[in-house]
Amino acid sequence: MRGNGGDLRRHVRVPTPFTAVLLERESPRALHLVNMSVTGALICGLAEVEIGEQVRLVLSLSSSGAVALAARVVRKPSLVEDSNEFAVVFTQLENGTQELLRDAVSWELSKRLRELRPEVVIVDRSSMVRQPIRQALVEFGVRNIQEVTSPLEAILCLAKRPRASVTSFVGSPVGSCNSLELAVFLAQDYPNVRVVALVGVREGNLDNPFGTRRSVGVEVLAQPWTSLHVASLMLDRRTARGARSAS
Repeated sequence: MRGNGGDLRRHVRVPTPFTAVLLERESPRALHLVNMSVTGALICGLAEVEIGEQVRLVLSLSSSGAVALAARVVRKPSLVEDSNEFAVVFTQLENGTQELLRDAVSWELSKRLRELRPEVVIVDRSSMVRQPIRQALVEFGVRNIQEVTSPLEAILCLAKRPRASVTSFVGSPVGSCNSLELAVFLAQDYPNVRVVALVGVREGNLDNPFGTRRSVGVEVLAQPWTSLHVASLMLDRRTARGARSAS
């Protein structure tokens, strides 16, 4: 998944209320998981750690109980930035642990979307593109979804919804413009709408799909699309990433 023209997010991360404990310390204390994915986490709390250090953690996941696992520190707290956040990647994950982490991420994302109650407009000429996006969102509790086929229909829908909680998934509409062109137009004219361009493998260089054009405000979702990836784009990127990327 790529956003803003080239940011690859291989693993969905969500903000969480979960806590963690560093084991093998003289005085273990509860730390806060700012955000997490199935491969790592951004952790907030006073802890003396070094980049590359192997640590043992117990994560308290409200939906899955406590999970003990190994991790490697990839970013330590910054004295310059006055931050007590550090990032870890999980190592030596067993299949059962991976499933628990995936369930926890999915559950937390679903809970947040139910609270947010976002509105969605899906734009594509083909129901074979629109329906998988709809089904993925419904799976995570999103209900207010409208499907349209043309740029004009999309504009009419978004003009009636001047709210920050609207997301538009933009595929190939009826007419001559492609998904990227329409997505950029909508993002520029409707800055309060989160715009996601649905890019297929036949649409060129996915490492930089916008070329030299500005792509501020546009996310890019490239195939293959999974339900978790689709639903994660309903969250604000800044909220999901916390202060920085954790994985």
